[in-house]
Amino acid sequence: MELIRLKCGYENGIDIGAMGSRGGLSLVGLVSLKSFSSSHIDVEIQDSDCDAPWRLTGFYGNPIEQERRGSWNLLRQLSGDLNVPWVVVGDFNEIKSSFEKRGGRLRSERQMMDFCMALEECNLIDLGFLGHWFTWERGRFKATNIRERLDRGVANPNWIEFFPNYQIEHLTHSFSDHCPLLLDTMGGSRMDMQHKGRKFRFEAKWCLESSFDGTIRRWWEDYSDSVPNKLEIMDDVLVEIVEVQLDLNLEADKEEIFWEQRARVNWLKNGDRNTSYFHRMAGQRHSHGRISELVDDNGVRHSEPTEMLKVTSDYFVDLFTTSEMGLDEHLLSLVEKKMTDNMNDYLLQHFTEEDVWNALKSMLPLKAPGVDGFSLLAHYGPGGIEILPCCTEWTKEIGDINKTRIVLIPKVDKPKSMSQFRPISFCNVVYKITAKMLVNRMSNVLGECINEAQGAFLPGRLISDNVLIAYEVLHSLKRKKSGKKGHFAIKLDMSKAYDRVEWDFLAGMMKALGFHVD
Repeated sequence: MELIRLKCGYENGIDIGAMGSRGGLSLVGLVSLKSFSSSHIDVEIQDSDCDAPWRLTGFYGNPIEQERRGSWNLLRQLSGDLNVPWVVVGDFNEIKSSFEKRGGRLRSERQMMDFCMALEECNLIDLGFLGHWFTWERGRFKATNIRERLDRGVANPNWIEFFPNYQIEHLTHSFSDHCPLLLDTMGGSRMDMQHKGRKFRFEAKWCLESSFDGTIRRWWEDYSDSVPNKLEIMDDVLVEIVEVQLDLNLEADKEEIFWEQRARVNWLKNGDRNTSYFHRMAGQRHSHGRISELVDDNGVRHSEPTEMLKVTSDYFVDLFTTSEMGLDEHLLSLVEKKMTDNMNDYLLQHFTEEDVWNALKSMLPLKAPGVDGFSLLAHYGPGGIEILPCCTEWTKEIGDINKTRIVLIPKVDKPKSMSQFRPISFCNVVYKITAKMLVNRMSNVLGECINEAQGAFLPGRLISDNVLIAYEVLHSLKRKKSGKKGHFAIKLDMSKAYDRVEWDFLAGMMKALGFHVD
């Protein structure tokens, strides 16, 4: 290993010889050695760009299955000081799930569980990767080819917080059957530097401040302006509130709420309280949500931030541009009127405070905020920010209420093109409540307007019914063996169905169904 290091031009380093054809470790650079063995090299790094030192461990899991638990025990021993930022990179000789292997015999569930339990006990989070899925490959022919993700990087939450822009890339391998891993601690910083300051976001933990309710209530009543303008100025007021000295007995609760808000775990109940769990979930969301490369419609790859932003912008400009096909009046004339005068009178009733609160209580309080940065929790309880007048008389002061922030959700693992993302809109709270009130009211009449064949989005109808019907239809097609008349199935790509609906057509359809023009 020393000879290889010197041939690569590195004079300073730590070398551990191989045992036959297996193992062999080498770490180069000016670092402080903490410990080493035939399976690991643990060092402390004092980076000139960082305020505090952090740990790097090069790890090699035992290739012998029966001896692998010893590797996990070693990992547990190394995880003594969980407060120090720590990252572990190397060949673990194990996978976390069956999805990380293709070909060969099935991996033992017990083996994978032992590995996952060791990572969890050490508070280590998988850092994800860029590039090819598998890091190890053997066998040139398809029948004997085996590929696995044996090499990876894992880190504790402190290290992820220390280097929020990290990225790990699986490089192309030539001589070895393992591909090299490139860990870049500043990987995504180029894109982040283009953001002009951090966006304001209402923090759920602020609700635990003793001064929150009274201060917000007094400010809201004393300040005379429209609700949208008040919300825009509110961020400066909240910053002053959180500068007050915090009560020590509430710090643990505030930290837990802080990370719960970022974890986006909506199914977890209040009884299951675990700050480290929320922290891990938030860290995983951050690492998996980074876009490092995009392919445009012409197949050209782009990795520069400005180029990727242009690819994204062009995609949405094309997506949201009207085709100007015009209305088919003959088609609309065939639509049967469904709405009655009583149904229209019901829809035209003014919204009340009860409608607002019913809509507010039916939504999750920590859902992602919109452009204004406020979550639903900011409007809960007696000290919540008052928005009732704005929601009940929203047509009088639209302002920036309907502004949304578009966020891309991957449809597949490691998406590369814009069509592999599902765009969702983060709407402001007033917009969410208003939309929810409209949905609640219209849900009582939509059943009369929409055909029974539509199996979703209406009370009493389940989209899972369509799955059962599709299964039965395909089963019937498969069983048909004779006869002159045949059948076939067509799969339609409906990924842009709602984005492509023309507003003029939608308005014309509602008018044909009998909805009141007001």
